[in-house]
Amino acid sequence: MDPLRKFFWKYDFKLAPYRDKTFYAALKIAHFRKSKIFVETGTTRKIEIDHHGDGASTVIFADFCNTFCPDGHIWTCDIEEKNIEICKEVTKEYQERIDYVVDDSLNFLSNFDKPIDFLYLDSFDASNGLDEEASQHNLEEVKIVLEKLHDNSIILIDDCNVGTSISQIKGKGIYSVPFLIDNGW
Repeated sequence: MDPLRKFFWKYDFKLAPYRDKTFYAALKIAHFRKSKIFVETGTTRKIEIDHHGDGASTVIFADFCNTFCPDGHIWTCDIEEKNIEICKEVTKEYQERIDYVVDDSLNFLSNFDKPIDFLYLDSFDASNGLDEEASQHNLEEVKIVLEKLHDNSIILIDDCNVGTSISQIKGKGIYSVPFLIDNGW
C-alpha cells in the first residue's frame, strides 16, 4: 500500500461516503505537487470529530503536513472565536503548523499575502435556507483569492456537488465553479 493511502486509511471510513474520494484525490495531488501553503476558511469546530456532519479538515491537513510535508503550514480562519478555540484544542499536537485566525473570510483572504498551494473554502454554512447567500459568499472568496493562486494550486469547495456536467452544479460552488472555469481553472 502506498504511504499516502496508508495515511489516509485512518480518515477514510470517517469521511465516507461524501468526502473520502475528494479529500484523498486532493491530498494525493498536494503530495505530488509538494504543496506547502494550505489555506482554509471555516475551521474544525467540534471536539468530537464527526466527519459526516462536520468535516475535520484542519486535523487532516495538519496531520498530512506533519507526515508528508515538513515545510507545510496551515492558515485556518473562522468568523467565530469559539470555533477557533475548539480547533486549537482539537489540533494542539499540530499547533506549530497552524495559524489560527478569527476574522471574516473575505477580510482574511484579502489580507493574505502568500501564494496559496491548497485552498479549502468551507465558510458560511449553506443551511437553514441560506444556500443563495452561501453561494454568493463563496464566489466573493474565489474572486478575492484568484490572484493568490498559481498553476499548481488546488481548490476544494465544501458543500459542492458538480455531478457529471457543469450544468449540474449544486451547493456553494454554483457560481464560483463556473467563474473559476471562465478564468482558466
